[in-house]
Parts: sequence; C-alpha cells; structure tokens
Amino acid sequence: MGSIQQTAATEAGSTALKPQEPIADDDLDLMQLTGHKPVLERNYSRFALLAFSFMIVDSWSGIIGSLAAGISSGGTVMLIYGSIAVTILTLAVAASLAEIASSYPTSGGQYHWTAELAPQRWSAVLSWYCGYFNVIGWCVVSASITIVLGQFLMAMIILKHPDIEYARWQGFVIYESLNLIFTLINIYAQKVLPIIHSMGFYICITAFFVVNMTMIGSAYPKNSVQFVFSTFTNGTGWKSDGVAFIVGLTAPAFSYGGLDSAVHMAEEMKDARRNLPFIIMSTVCIGFFTMIVTCITISFCIRDIDAVLATTTGVPSLEIFYQATRSKAVSIFLLSIMLYLACAAVIGSQQTANRLIWAFARDGALPYSNQRKVPVKAALLCWFIVAVLGCVYLGSSTAFNALVGCNVLLANISFAFPIALLLFGRRKHLKPSLFPLGNVLGPVLNSIALIWIVFMVIFFNMPFTMPATAGNMSEIVIFLRSNDLY
Repeated sequence: MGSIQQTAATEAGSTALKPQEPIADDDLDLMQLTGHKPVLERNYSRFALLAFSFMIVDSWSGIIGSLAAGISSGGTVMLIYGSIAVTILTLAVAASLAEIASSYPTSGGQYHWTAELAPQRWSAVLSWYCGYFNVIGWCVVSASITIVLGQFLMAMIILKHPDIEYARWQGFVIYESLNLIFTLINIYAQKVLPIIHSMGFYICITAFFVVNMTMIGSAYPKNSVQFVFSTFTNGTGWKSDGVAFIVGLTAPAFSYGGLDSAVHMAEEMKDARRNLPFIIMSTVCIGFFTMIVTCITISFCIRDIDAVLATTTGVPSLEIFYQATRSKAVSIFLLSIMLYLACAAVIGSQQTANRLIWAFARDGALPYSNQRKVPVKAALLCWFIVAVLGCVYLGSSTAFNALVGCNVLLANISFAFPIALLLFGRRKHLKPSLFPLGNVLGPVLNSIALIWIVFMVIFFNMPFTMPATAGNMSEIVIFLRSNDLY
C-alpha cells in the first residue's frame, strides 16, 4: 500500500492501459492530485455517470427489494419515517464523501483517501483495511442483488403455478448462472455500457411512475391516512418496538447502498473533481424522492401485512403487487420491471467492484495485471468472490437479510476511515476541493456521518428476528475477522 504515495510505482504498472487521446486538463489533475498516471478511457459524461450511480443505488426499487425487513420491523411507520431519518443521516455521509472525492478523484476511492489523509506511519495499514472492507462490500452488493434476481424469477413462476414449491437450490442455480453472465458482460461490453446506463436511467424513472401509478390506481379500497402514517407493526419477536424499529432501519439504509459507485469510476469521466460531488449528492436526492413516494404508495395499497410476510412466493413485493391489482398477470409484469432494474444494478455493481479491485491491485495490495484495457483478472476475482458468497444462501433461510446487513455495514465502515481522519485533525491536510464544506460545517457533517456509521455497526449486527439463532445472526463478523488470514 505504500505505493499509493509513489508516482513512479503506479506509472510502472500502468503501461498496459494507454489513453487513446491527448491528455486533457482533468487528466493532468489526476496525476497531480493522486500520483497516478491516467490510463483508463474517459467514456462517461456527467449524465452517464449519474445514470450509472442511480441505477446501482436505485432507492425506490431497493426499498421494494428489502421490503420484508422494513415491514416486519415497524410496518408503514418504518417505511415512511425510517426512510426520512435514514436519508437525513445519509446526506451527511454523502456530503463528507463528496468533499473528499473532489480532492482525490481516483478509482481507489476511500482507501486512497485514507492513505493520503492518514499520518505516514499508519497510512499503509489503515488504507489496507479500508480497501479490504470496500472490496468485499462491493462484492456483497453484487451478491445480494443477484440473490434477489433468483428470488424474483422463482416468485413469478410460483405465482402462476402455485403447486410448485420454492427450493433454495433453484435460486442458487439461477444466482450462479446470472453471476457468470454479468461478469462476461463487464468484460466484453465495456464500450456500450455508458449507453446502457444512460438508457437505463430513463427506463428506471419511467418504471417508477408505472409501478406506483399502477398500484395506487388499482388498489381498492385503500388504507386510511391514519393507518399509513401511524400504524406500527412489530413482527420481529423483539419485545421492544424501539429495538425492532432500529433493526428495521437496515431496509432504507440498504436502499442507499452503493453510494460510492461513481467514485470508483472517477478515472473514466471528464472533470471528475467538479462532477463527482454533483453526482453523489444528486443520487441521494433523486433516490429520496422516488423512495418516499414508493413507500407511501405501498403503505396505502398493502392490505394484509401478515400475508405479505408469509407469502408462498418468497417475495413480499410480489404479494403487495397482487394485493393492489388482484391480477397475477399485472403483478408479474410489475415484478419483471423490478427484475430488469436489478439486472442493471448488478452489472453496475460488478463494474464498480472491478474498478476498485483493479485500483487496489495497481497500488500493490493485490496481484496486478497489465494485459488488457479491461481489468479481466479483477472481473474474474469479483466473479469468484460473489460465487462463494452465494453459497451462504444455501445454508440459511434468512441468509439474504444477513447479506443485506453486511452490504450496508461494509460500505459504511470503509466510509468511516477517511471521514474519521478528517474529523480528528487531518482536515488541514486535505487538498483543495471544488465542494468545500469548510472548517465549521465540515466537522459538523463529519461528526453526524461518523455517529451514524458507528450506530449502524452496533445495531445492524443484531438479528432481524428473535429468538436469535445461527441462521438469523449477521454475517459481518466473518468479514471483520477474515482479514487476519491475509
């Protein structure tokens, strides 16, 4: 990791990826600010990368995909007020990341920022741990969404043919097949991915209106305003409603997973110092609007919460669609839209993980490859990690919820490293940013962000349901300790 601060070392490993055009001013900024020679093609405009970022975060479909955790841990109150609370806290995290990203626009993201901000004697070890959590976190993002894809496919089949029983091995086979397909897309379709992401953004926004308007237009009778905004449901087994609510915050927190996606694509966009803060903050703002509208729509349309949680399809969102529309065909159509959006999110999350692994290897933390302009070995390593994580799904009926919790925690732990360094005396070492928070607002937002991250690490480790068993405990401890094997 010491090579992060040594330009010569990074230039020596970058000869395989040569720019196809003269170096632009923003490329020179990259060399001056990070010590890395620009080597990746800058194919992404500001809109294309915003589309890329939003397609991964995609908060409104994320809240639908993680519905079981939210509904059982507070019902409609959790969906609405939990989403608002998490968004406010996430904005503090996003602003903190945006400021640093503008100072150091590199694919390495958090681990590189940590290396730059940490005292020299701690730079290598802190950046290594930060990078480790970030890499595994992004692989878990890919794994958690890919698991949902398998569940969606089987749920549509079961809704149409109720005599079919869902078996986890079926979802596992679909999961591993899709993981391989998405890996091949990321290796061989790099040129068209910016176009795919841009088109996907429009499709995502259109789908948001289609899904919400279909549900609200079809559901009759609708729930009362009092039910929507004041009914608390605790189906977790926790005796304390407060603890149940806190544990359920995982659902809206999951809906902001992937907040740093644009950061790891920084070396593939122009004027990254100016555009990255805009993209990070816009992703949260657009995500909140679409998520809160979706939460309110679901709250008005849901008829039987117990039926949603006990659905034979295994996908609560499909049961909500069916309760709202009373049509299997329309319900399957709406879920197929969610299926497409999830596919786009997996492609983007694997692409992000590939870039992060490539940058981590470039800085000496992993074996490095100089053979192609696409980081093939990084893509294959990501595929392997995601494939192994899929095996967890076979061992526990609640493995998905545990995996979601890991996704949220690992990402935020990596955020905590540079944010904590800024807060505890290293702000004076931050290079000039085009999104400056200043010496007053900056520490305030950094403090809120860090407190929120510590809160998540403590409470999101708790089991979703009681009594606690080996099957419903969080898997985060595995990742926290496995770094000792390196």
